[in-house]
Amino acid sequence: MTSFNPKTLKPRKILLWLALLFLLASGIGWGKARYHASVSAQSLQVVPYDRIIGRLTVTGDADDPAIWINRSNPRQSLFFLSSKSGLIYVYDFNGQLVQTLDLGTRLNNIDVRSGFSYQGQSIDILAGNLRSAGQLAVMKINPPPWNSANQPLTVLTQAVDSDSDGIIDNRISPNSYGFTLYHDLSNGKMYVFEKPKSSAPIVQWEIFEQNGQVFTSRNKVREIRDIGIAEGFVADDQLGYVYFAEESDGIHKFYGSPSDARRLAKIETPRASGDREGLALYPCNDGSGYLILSSQGNSTFLVYDRQTNQFVTQFKAEGASSTDGLDVTPYAVPNFPNGVMIIHDGKNGYY
Repeated sequence: MTSFNPKTLKPRKILLWLALLFLLASGIGWGKARYHASVSAQSLQVVPYDRIIGRLTVTGDADDPAIWINRSNPRQSLFFLSSKSGLIYVYDFNGQLVQTLDLGTRLNNIDVRSGFSYQGQSIDILAGNLRSAGQLAVMKINPPPWNSANQPLTVLTQAVDSDSDGIIDNRISPNSYGFTLYHDLSNGKMYVFEKPKSSAPIVQWEIFEQNGQVFTSRNKVREIRDIGIAEGFVADDQLGYVYFAEESDGIHKFYGSPSDARRLAKIETPRASGDREGLALYPCNDGSGYLILSSQGNSTFLVYDRQTNQFVTQFKAEGASSTDGLDVTPYAVPNFPNGVMIIHDGKNGYY
């Protein structure tokens, strides 16, 4: 994997990452990173706020963001922007580019998790499904300080294409499309849910470290069938659920644990238009919170109660449309003391 100077790139497409400030009833301080207290649906307000980050340029087809909170010092939190051409851009919350990585093959979606067991340590990781290679890329998120000798992302598993002599045990489905990580807090295991862009099943894999390399389990842990094309996946580690947004239908809810394959609910989405795309979770510390869906056809966002899955509200993001990926956090980060939401803008024809 190569780190390089983004100034040498020739931008081909523009991505607007519009930050939305969630104004909540509770406050939060910088002394210690923590979730917001419980908020009711009535206390939720969404206010457009793009002064700090604004428009950011990427090379290739912009797609999916992921937010990483540095729990030791939330002022040094980061967010990651992906390009389907295989690039990952690392930004801080002052809008400064920290690092750019080239995975060398087509990338679809990315996700972040803490608590991955690696060589006897618990680390934070960024992972993505390499769509052309049918493989999983896993990277360690190093805590600061960051400098030329210690980049914020270090490769754990070499991302290779199908013709390479590199590591091939970390295979997932060919043409992998939908993707999320899931951390089972009951046993500490880390899983991947992913699905090809077809009627093929959603596949759950366990991922683990062995001798300094990261692998997917040789056998699939679980398959979930009868869901059409779906890209928007999100897992709720705290409550033990995973959600899949079927593009032409609703949101499907399952247990994250492979021990129970029942579908728990189907969230109907009659207010959505066109593809049901990105999914994000706004979790509060008492189990309350919100599930947010991008309705790509009418450029709106649908908000559902995390516990009841009932519809709460619908809103638009000024200056952005046709959103695919999105991510949200309830943590305070620089310039956004009540949490932040980052969305992709597809109005320039990214899809």
